[in-house]
Amino acid sequence: MSCGCNQRDRYVSFNGLDCEGQAERLLARVEMLIARPAVSNLFWQKFAAQVALMRSGSGPNRDPLYLLHANVYYLRDLLEAHGGAEDLAALDLLEEECF
Repeated sequence: MSCGCNQRDRYVSFNGLDCEGQAERLLARVEMLIARPAVSNLFWQKFAAQVALMRSGSGPNRDPLYLLHANVYYLRDLLEAHGGAEDLAALDLLEEECF
């Protein structure tokens, strides 16, 4: 029987998980998508403003993981409509390992 010492498990310690890196990569992809005029709307403009505040360190939220988690349903809709299979896989992984 294996000890599971090197297994990735969010419920034990987040050991071996790159939640911050995954969040940053997905957030960068989302920013690229919502920058397109055909995709952008008032919601995504406000989301982009929140991202800008977060990155400047002046907003109330300084955590990309939290920002993505708080908007996961909207992100899924966005990625299903305008992203690709890799984008959805990245969101699935983030949800499974980090949210």
